[in-house]
Amino acid sequence: MRTATKALLLSVTLALAGSSAVAEPLRIALVPPQDFEPTLSHISAAGAMLSVDVDTLTPEQLVDPNAFNAAKYPLAVYAGKERYCYTVKGPGDGAEALLRYVREGGVLLVAGLCWPFYRPVDYFGGQWLTSKGELPTFRADADEYLVKQMKQLDQSSVGNFNRYLGLNIAGEGTQQFERPEESVTLKVVSRELRDVALPAGFPFPGSGSDLRFRPASSRTGLPNFTFEPLVTAVGESGTEYGAAMALIRHNAQGPKPGTVYYVWGTLMATNYAPAITREVIRLAAKQSSTSDDRAVMGRLRQRLQTLADMNSAVVEALDGAPQDTPALSYMTREADALDAILGGLKDTILVRNYEAVEQGLEDAEKSVTLLKNRVTALTPQE
Repeated sequence: MRTATKALLLSVTLALAGSSAVAEPLRIALVPPQDFEPTLSHISAAGAMLSVDVDTLTPEQLVDPNAFNAAKYPLAVYAGKERYCYTVKGPGDGAEALLRYVREGGVLLVAGLCWPFYRPVDYFGGQWLTSKGELPTFRADADEYLVKQMKQLDQSSVGNFNRYLGLNIAGEGTQQFERPEESVTLKVVSRELRDVALPAGFPFPGSGSDLRFRPASSRTGLPNFTFEPLVTAVGESGTEYGAAMALIRHNAQGPKPGTVYYVWGTLMATNYAPAITREVIRLAAKQSSTSDDRAVMGRLRQRLQTLADMNSAVVEALDGAPQDTPALSYMTREADALDAILGGLKDTILVRNYEAVEQGLEDAEKSVTLLKNRVTALTPQE
């Protein structure tokens, strides 16, 4: 009976939207190799909280366009420890799969350790092997600033696949380092991100973390790409080291723009990682939603707001109730719990998990109504 009721509610919601042309619930792909545990853990935890499928792709699935594409997985996650899948079945097909995905309009979260896409590896015989193949030399500017910085660190600038994604690590306008030589603050320069997820500024990670800072440069070297810094590193001296988080939008690639969401991997091992993860998921959900989805979401949010207003009225009544009101502390805790549940449903709506939302709204409505009736019966009326 419960399942039938849930299905009926969902069909009514879709009918009220005027169309059933809505997208599937958000799904997330973890692309191989899956190395960096902090990123993997936070993505999996967020998926579980939102009832979103998080699939760990095999190398074979990565290079299969039917198994891995932006329509099926609006969000893909790279969590390598510098290495990335270069070849599975043919030379460079792993790298090409990621390029194709972004050009299809997907959101690629790049949140591996240190320098992303630095070391190409091939998958052969069930093992990852150092790749003998090389991508063509990056055909835009050579970025002499990057070459100079790499020489200072006694490294060769072989990690150029990220340049095809518009992600220029340690390029012009940035300063990478192995560990900070002065006090460094990470400043949130995106108002949207600051308003909902992160404080205006927070300290650079301390000892015990991987302190090798690899900022993203606004100089993508590619036409029709836009770069938006989200979080930048600024030293006590005023030195600007570059973006620790950034959006790179592929404006002219495919039917709709794809996005690379760069997060300096060490941030995923801090207390700010859950907020960062939620923001990435929200972006992918918004970018992949249809106009019909937005109509459905609008109606669900109206219902959610009605329940939130009811619960707020309950909280206000409890705040003004005499301290000797029976079960006051219990009802207060219940109202607080309902507030958290309703807050969680906001993101569940955004990821298009409409069935879970319908059930959550149904349960919340019963709970809020019951609590409201109890409060009304126990508190004096004017």
